[in-house]
Amino acid sequence: MIPPTNQFVLFFLFVCSSLYAQTDHYLVKLNYPGFGEIHFYMTFEVNATDSSFIAYTNPESLTNTMSLKDKMLIRMFSKGTKKGAVLQVLKGKISANNHYQGDAVSSLGNYSFYAFKGDKSQLNGRFQNKRMQFDFSAHLVGEPTELDDYSELYQKIEQEFTQQIYNPKVLKRTDWKHFLRNLKRSLAQSKDDLDVIVAFRYHTHKLKTSHVFLTKTNETDAIAESSNVDFKQIDDKTSVITFNRFLLADTAVVNTLMKEIKTPNLVVDLRSCPGGDFSSLLFASHFIKEEQEVGYFLGNKYYQFNNQLPNENQIGKMPVFTKGTLKDFFMTIDQQGALLGKVKPAKHHYTGKTYVLIGKQTASAAEPLAYFIKRHKIGPLIGENTSGHMLSSKGYPIYKQWNLTIPVANYFTIDQKELDQVGVYPDVHVATNQAMKTALALIQTN
Repeated sequence: MIPPTNQFVLFFLFVCSSLYAQTDHYLVKLNYPGFGEIHFYMTFEVNATDSSFIAYTNPESLTNTMSLKDKMLIRMFSKGTKKGAVLQVLKGKISANNHYQGDAVSSLGNYSFYAFKGDKSQLNGRFQNKRMQFDFSAHLVGEPTELDDYSELYQKIEQEFTQQIYNPKVLKRTDWKHFLRNLKRSLAQSKDDLDVIVAFRYHTHKLKTSHVFLTKTNETDAIAESSNVDFKQIDDKTSVITFNRFLLADTAVVNTLMKEIKTPNLVVDLRSCPGGDFSSLLFASHFIKEEQEVGYFLGNKYYQFNNQLPNENQIGKMPVFTKGTLKDFFMTIDQQGALLGKVKPAKHHYTGKTYVLIGKQTASAAEPLAYFIKRHKIGPLIGENTSGHMLSSKGYPIYKQWNLTIPVANYFTIDQKELDQVGVYPDVHVATNQAMKTALALIQTN
């Protein structure tokens, strides 16, 4: 039994905390580029004495997802008191006219937090830093409960992987077994979309397979509307063409640029190119004089009946793909199980010297191009090893607004080299940010 004096102290502390602290839960709707509109809870703890506050997402999110080692690192180095939260707002202050401001810290980056409380139940605001801004709306709710049946979402994910992945045998690998087991556990404990997205990203990071994504938007919707191709002529000797992404829709633009280049030196900058579609190999057509086999793709239908790579005779019998739509590409993979890529010479052939810049962000469709240039000695590759993310992927709607991106075809160069998890090594190895300087120096010496 608690002594009367202690009972009074506890009662006094309870009354004080009730007077000076208020805890509210909000359901936030935020549009995150590349993921779509995500819904998650944020808890606000407001100190009435000085109008300060802290806010945080599910305080158990990271601890429910991470390994013991990573949990210890989070406890040691993360800021704030809610170590398990993906997102926290610290040093929060509420002005007299109900404007909220604070410092948002998260595993996804640090932001300034601004919000306005229009009435007792609604918040509108943004997370913002120098590079990005995320607008959100939020409304007051009761105690957070599971927003959706995320265990059912997991079942849909596992089912879609089993049916669509390029080689069903990879699901039996140790990394995939761990991935699926850990994801199932994490999603069973998830309360909102943010928990799910963070858990999926964390567990896929340990996979030895690229092009695996979970979003609430179609993968094609996530492509930026900004220019994918930039061109400039440095002087009368050197031109630079930069690819931010390869898209079939830009083919006419690229063809026109290549026709108009008159300088004896061309620098092709792929350092910030995350990939795109097979139009990357159409660009290679400007550097060859006769048709060339580039590589081949193998899909689910091939691996169902084959345990080894195709021999030269089998490669020669594959359906050939030189141009067409992305739909045509995936249809061929789905129906035939394999596809051989060839490049035909373009009408306008560049005859000058070519220098290609690559780096860790050079990925996906940009990597077969880099390898083709290296193999055919079109010009030196300058920079760092490419990312080694070379699988062809397709998005599938699986559950409500959720979409799963799955690798549906593996790629091998025509000389039987796999680029996924390997990448392409440069001819001249320098730091990525020194690659342009190195290329220009080589041009001067040549």
